Amino acid sequence: MVLLVPIAVFLLAITVLHVLTKLWLNRYVRALPPGPRGLPILGNVSDMPKPGVLECHHWFEHKKKYGPISSVTVMGQTI
Repeated sequence: MVLLVPIAVFLLAITVLHVLTKLWLNRYVRALPPGPRGLPILGNVSDMPKPGVLECHHWFEHKKKYGPISSVTVMGQTI
């Protein structure tokens, strides 16, 4: 029982630090051009051109859907 209190305080402190860090970092996030919503971590890997499809055709369709300036994120890197 004595050990549970410090563990609970530690977990609470970690949670508060995590939330504050996320809030602080989100203040500095730039607004990106429109693009497809990605998956966590992987990003827009599934939105990349499929084998057998010409890249120019794929990106032309992407342009029709999202406009002349758009963005995709792959493995944390925004393109």
